[in-house]
Amino acid sequence: MTSRLNEVYSACDLGIQRSTDGGQTWQLVNNTGANPVIAYCTDVAVKDSLILGAAISNGILRSGDNGTTWSLVANGFNSQSVSSVDVCNTKLIAGTYGDGIYTSVDAGNTWSQTAAAGDQINDITVTGNIVLAAGNAGLWRSDDGGSTWTNVSATSYSKLSSSNNFVVAASASFVHVSSDGGLTFPDQFNLTPGTILTSLYCSPTDIYYGTLNE
Repeated sequence: MTSRLNEVYSACDLGIQRSTDGGQTWQLVNNTGANPVIAYCTDVAVKDSLILGAAISNGILRSGDNGTTWSLVANGFNSQSVSSVDVCNTKLIAGTYGDGIYTSVDAGNTWSQTAAAGDQINDITVTGNIVLAAGNAGLWRSDDGGSTWTNVSATSYSKLSSSNNFVVAASASFVHVSSDGGLTFPDQFNLTPGTILTSLYCSPTDIYYGTLNE
C-alpha cells in the first residue's frame, strides 16, 4: 500500500485499487478506459503520473498517464513473476520471485537485472537514496539508489518498512529494528507464539503490523 497527496493505492488480486477519500471507498483503476488490463498484483508504487503494480505472473502492470491507459510490461525480465516494486528518485526498483532485483531508468518501459540473481525478493523499501530488498538469501542494501548492491545480512525477512533512517524488518514471527538505515538491527523482538505477521508499516515513532486471524 502507498499514498500520493490525497490518494491511497493498494494492490489486489485484480490489479490496483485507489481511494481518494481516506480509504472509505475504493475503485479498481486498471479496469477503466478503452483497454482495461487485469493482473494479480502483490505491490504498488506511484510517482507523478506513473502507477506501477508488481504483477505476480505478468511483469509490471503500468500506467504512465495516472490510470487512463494500462499495459503489462515484461521487457528485460528473465522471470515475469514480480513480487515488489518501489521508486527511488528517478529509478524504479522491482523484486522478483526467484530472479533477484531489477531496475528501470525509463519509467518502467524496460528493466535490467541489477543484483541477487536467483534469489526470491519478498519486499523492498526506500528511504532517501538507500534501497533495501528482503530476499530469501538475506537483506540486500544499495546506497546509490539501486545501482549497486551488497548483502548486509543473512537473515531472511518477509516484510520491510522505513521512515528516514528508521527501518523495520520482519518475518512471520519476529521483528527487527534498525536506526542506521538497515546496516544493523540491534533491537529485536519475537511476536506472541502463534501470531503470524502479514503486513508491516513504520512511522518515525511507531510500528504497526497486521496479523493473520487476530
